[in-house]
Amino acid sequence: MKNLVLKRIQQMCSYNPPLDGRAAYRGVLLDFNERTIATTGLQRYPEYGDLAEQVGNYVQVPGSSILVTNGSDQGIDLIFRAFVEVGDGVVLPEPSFAMFKQCADIQGACIVRQIKPNTKLIVICNPNNPTGALTPLLTIEALAKTNPNTIILIDEAYAEFSGVTAIPLMTQYPNIIVTRTFSKAFGLASVRMGYIVANSTYIQELKKIMGPYDLNSAGVTAVRVALADTSYVTSYVQEVMQQAKPLVELFFRKNSIEYYPSQANFVLFKPDQAEHVAQRLEQAGYRLRLQRHPSIAGTLRVSIGTVPQMRRFINVYQQVILQRQPQRIALFDRDGTLVYEPESTKQLDDVKDVRLLPGVIPALQGLQAQGYLLVMVSNQDGLGTVAFPQVKFAACQELIIQHCKAAGVTFAEVLICPHLPTADCTCRKPKTGLIDALFCDYAVDYVATFLCGDRPTDRQCADALGITFYPSLTDLPL
Repeated sequence: MKNLVLKRIQQMCSYNPPLDGRAAYRGVLLDFNERTIATTGLQRYPEYGDLAEQVGNYVQVPGSSILVTNGSDQGIDLIFRAFVEVGDGVVLPEPSFAMFKQCADIQGACIVRQIKPNTKLIVICNPNNPTGALTPLLTIEALAKTNPNTIILIDEAYAEFSGVTAIPLMTQYPNIIVTRTFSKAFGLASVRMGYIVANSTYIQELKKIMGPYDLNSAGVTAVRVALADTSYVTSYVQEVMQQAKPLVELFFRKNSIEYYPSQANFVLFKPDQAEHVAQRLEQAGYRLRLQRHPSIAGTLRVSIGTVPQMRRFINVYQQVILQRQPQRIALFDRDGTLVYEPESTKQLDDVKDVRLLPGVIPALQGLQAQGYLLVMVSNQDGLGTVAFPQVKFAACQELIIQHCKAAGVTFAEVLICPHLPTADCTCRKPKTGLIDALFCDYAVDYVATFLCGDRPTDRQCADALGITFYPSLTDLPL
């Protein structure tokens, strides 16, 4: 491959002080002019050992292709310093992470919008910050293939969330260099640890620019511990991307708030009067990032956290921004809670079996008089199949509703999951998909709201929603 590093860097030698083995040495260390009175090891310059190999194992490349840096910011800076000098053309995404332009300006680069013969560096933020947009790997490959004398820098700060990486392309295209961070999915922002993934030749060149002690011992230890068991990262990413982000996006859709589809742990959205919204939310305890770039002016970027955190954010947004009053909601399972259930394994599919349980009507009347919104939420196994036709369910359901209406009781919503227990759906209790969608329409009084049911799945559903569970008395004699 052609070495694209600046000639003056290629002619340099790297500074490699003899650090290895100093921590284990049992004699007196008088070789580095350190403090000689021990302070639990903090007086020594840090040693890194096999850290590069550990990071390499995580991204499935040799340790020789890894350079661990003081945050990905340093990684980006090193790459600009190694490949770009005054007047060189650099293509930057816009809008995007401000560090790219800062590094280009420091090097005196010429920021261009199109690739030209003197273009030394093309930057892709993948997914992009703040839009969350993802550049397809086919596009990256095409850029690398058609521009072999240009470095393609891919910043993958949010790769754990997107699940997309250009690292496998580096084997065929050595002009691809990837930067990553432990600040986002790993939650280690304060210790400033990141890394570069590149051809081993480029790693050796970059080491000439990086200081020998730029990584602190606390950060190194934190990374070692984090990489020893990444299950907590996987669990967090799954919750954010598969549950919490879809919930926030659903809320935006249902309330006609424009947003940008995102492949990262944040969503860019455009409310009316964005600056006012940001101020009101900050006063209410939620700080968002106001965007001022002309192409996305009037937008806010909201980071996505856990499901409970985003439920609270949505509820605050409902009350503070949409000016909705908190609503008390009473959620009821149907079979075995509102109506008699002949058999726990058999669906109610015959109108002659429809009987409201004793005390149901007075209870519903009382709740309705107190201003509660009444909601029925039920799992109906295999509804719509040959074994459980829709027409039979509809007849029973209509009779239940008519009995309630005759007593002046009205259900505001009826939420039905028609899937079998083996289905991979988001609506079958104890999953909360149906109720989450309902809660996107109302500001919820979580203290007063409750779910009443007769099964463990009902209790689990209530617990997941963060609301009170009341067990019902089932199989009462009629």
